[in-house]
Amino acid sequence: MSDELRARTAEMNARIAEAEERGRAFAAREKEYNAGNNRMYRPNIASLDAVGTQREIDDVSSLLQSGRFADYSLRGGYGDRRTSDMNQYLLWLQEHQQAISTPAAQPGS
Repeated sequence: MSDELRARTAEMNARIAEAEERGRAFAAREKEYNAGNNRMYRPNIASLDAVGTQREIDDVSSLLQSGRFADYSLRGGYGDRRTSDMNQYLLWLQEHQQAISTPAAQPGS
């Protein structure tokens, strides 16, 4: 591997590590903020990948089944749509999961 390639790889790895740290810091701040009030801010569904979508479905389903959701006021969205209804949010999650798991139609097929 050339020195230039090693340097570029190291730079990309550093950028990835910085982005991951920013994500962890944001999640920690969000968790701390949510603990101090009755509002529950959920991520915008459009920004979730397949793993994040499944994790969010699991979390929301657990909240609904446990009855703990009654203690919170939801703030969630899917793209530019917003809802305060946990069932609507879960429906959007399921729609998103299907949309990202269905391969796009190929031209000419």
